[in-house]
Amino acid sequence: MAARPNGEASLTKWGKNPIGFITYTQDGHMAAQIMRDPPPKVGDPDHPTPEESEALLDSYLAYGGTYDFDPGMKTVTHHVQLSIYPSDIGENAIRKVEFDGDRVTLTPTETYAIGGEEVFVKLTWRKLR
Repeated sequence: MAARPNGEASLTKWGKNPIGFITYTQDGHMAAQIMRDPPPKVGDPDHPTPEESEALLDSYLAYGGTYDFDPGMKTVTHHVQLSIYPSDIGENAIRKVEFDGDRVTLTPTETYAIGGEEVFVKLTWRKLR
């Protein structure tokens, strides 16, 4: 979900029901993947057109690295070591953390420009059993 600075909801490029996984290991590694809902259509998956390739890249996020959790500040910092977007490599992505039963909500500390407006993004993840 995305929210405007005034708290009003706004859709993100990920759509209404994106699909994703985030994994944290006990030894300090993490990986995250998110796919847009709905994913783009491709005529021939083995030979996408340049336009289809661009749409596919824009519809997917994947990165991983190490992390640090600060329970006092209620933040997790992802130290990006690999990413589908090379400009993210070496960055530290800080997320506010909220726990609610089997759900964890991660909120980046910075805003993102989506559709020409600055929004706050909240990602809620549910623990798999």
